[in-house]
Amino acid sequence: MRLTLKLSLAIGLCILGVLSVHAALRIISDGKVARGDARRDHANLSRVLSTGVELLLEYNDTERAQGLVSAVNARESNLYIRWLQPGQTSVVPEAWATEGIAYFTVPMENADAIVTYTPVDWHGQRSLIEVVEELTWEQEHVESTVMRTLFTTLILLAACLMSLWVFGVLLVGRPIAKVRDHLRRVGEGDLEVRLLLSSKDEIGDLARDVNAMTISLAAEHSRAEEQSAARADTLERLRHADRLRAVGEMASAVAHEVGTPLAIVRARGQQLESGGVTAQRTQEIATLIVNEVDRMTKIIRQLLAFARQDASDIRPWRVSEWAVETVALLEPLARAAGVKLVLVAADTSIEFDSGKLRQVAINLVMNAIQASRRGDAVTIRVSVDAAGHLTLSVEDTGSGVPEALRADIFEPFFTTKGTGEGTGLGLSVAAGIVRELGGVIRVGDREGGGARFEASIPIRPVHPVTAPIRRTT
Repeated sequence: MRLTLKLSLAIGLCILGVLSVHAALRIISDGKVARGDARRDHANLSRVLSTGVELLLEYNDTERAQGLVSAVNARESNLYIRWLQPGQTSVVPEAWATEGIAYFTVPMENADAIVTYTPVDWHGQRSLIEVVEELTWEQEHVESTVMRTLFTTLILLAACLMSLWVFGVLLVGRPIAKVRDHLRRVGEGDLEVRLLLSSKDEIGDLARDVNAMTISLAAEHSRAEEQSAARADTLERLRHADRLRAVGEMASAVAHEVGTPLAIVRARGQQLESGGVTAQRTQEIATLIVNEVDRMTKIIRQLLAFARQDASDIRPWRVSEWAVETVALLEPLARAAGVKLVLVAADTSIEFDSGKLRQVAINLVMNAIQASRRGDAVTIRVSVDAAGHLTLSVEDTGSGVPEALRADIFEPFFTTKGTGEGTGLGLSVAAGIVRELGGVIRVGDREGGGARFEASIPIRPVHPVTAPIRRTT
């Protein structure tokens, strides 16, 4: 509708301009023609009068000559005719110097006037026939022409605007509205819709091009979904493989650590088997055995749960409990490497994907453990800010990450370790998970030496943040 209105206004203005110019040119042209006709009429009339006056003067009948001029003046209502004798004042004094018929345009009280002077010669005496015509008719003609032009313009504008409006709505407005609605539906994701326009003009060509574009978009969307599904499946397999790698490394440390509790359980079992143990001692040994078995079972259960965890686990968690469970999985590996783990975690409840974030934390801590020397400490901080972000930072006291390598450290299969010491997937998988969760991951220097990895993801707090808990293993 707006396009039709704009076209109608534009064409209406063009019509108005053309008719206005035409009216102005016509007024100028008609004025020139009318003035030329008036001069010819004046010339003919004045010639007849001058001839009649000269004939009457031949008979010395001056009175009849003057009567002739007066009679003609009385008959011509739109003219003022005089016979000027020498010494009489004329409208244009310069007229006495003319030899033939002279024409002048002079301003009068109401309008300009055409004044014609025709000489009358009789026995060397010179007189003039003066014909004066005020051009009031010219002003009337201009006004009449303007009114006719204005009336014609209004009628033509109304007809054109009505026609443009009707045909604009039918031929332009409605088809464009259909194209707009079609594009809106395509923008909303409906790629099965088709634009049905049977017109053979440019709008029909546009409709066919839009349909071709929609079909192409549908094909590309389908292909993108297939590629996205394949990429998601590959990423999930990669993450699962990375989890199994981490489980393998932690299981190796757990196997070493479980040996001591197993030896204790076996020795206490042998005491019970040998007999001769008091009832009170038997109860103590049984309690010790149950505690050691529970501890080993808990570690193994956590490892298996981490290895099997594929789907998202988004639900409210207490940050401190989640952090303690995560660090408990890594404690055997840290003890095996001679590294101390220091945990500082916020004691608050939030809603987040614990499984994915746990894999990020394990990968970052394992990377820090591998970069540390025996006796070093790795600090894990988990905090929640008021802006709704959970920040996980892992600091080690190793050699740090050179500035030149920081741009590549999160790339797949990039590693600074020797052959057989790492796959180069841990940091890239962690970075991919953080980006999937809508967060960012950064690497920098730890104050005092070492590296600091920080991952920040948006979350929804469930309870206000309270003081953090601290734990050292």
